[in-house]
Amino acid sequence: MRAYDRSHLDSKKIFEELNRLNEELISHGYVSDPSWITRPIENDQTVQSILCGHIERLAIGLNLIQNPIPSPIQVANNLRICGDCR
Repeated sequence: MRAYDRSHLDSKKIFEELNRLNEELISHGYVSDPSWITRPIENDQTVQSILCGHIERLAIGLNLIQNPIPSPIQVANNLRICGDCR
């Protein structure tokens, strides 16, 4: 998988789960940090849609839909991870 990747067979479920999680986080007061976005936002995008497509979040979403009771996972990457994904 790559950032914003929708080639996985379950990508629709992954993004639905991430949207559900974001709605829950927002209801508890979470606010995304737009300072981590390093490119212009296009008309059909939001801060949430850009940050939620990061590979780290896709990996978490995939884990949550594969396991009825999610097991601990470790997401490692040699690249810089945005502060909003930490």
